[in-house]
Amino acid sequence: MPSKNQEDLQRQNQSSFSTSQLDQVRKKNIVKVAIVNNRAFWVKNNKFWTSRIIDGYIDDVNAEEIDAHSLSKKELLMLLEILDELSS
Repeated sequence: MPSKNQEDLQRQNQSSFSTSQLDQVRKKNIVKVAIVNNRAFWVKNNKFWTSRIIDGYIDDVNAEEIDAHSLSKKELLMLLEILDELSS
């Protein structure tokens, strides 16, 4: 029969295992969104997306992938700043 200390240790190990699985699922399914000038910006599947905000909601149906090659230097710097904030 296991001692009380062994049972406590086993519960802690199970708890940390389930927490780490939960963290993995959350990281996989949660998308951080930045709102700038009534537009939403986010990264999904290693692509940068943007969409309008309509009545306080993100219009994700009409979201557009951002082509960084077509941006001006000022727009690109803004996009990189947004990306830094989303990554932190």
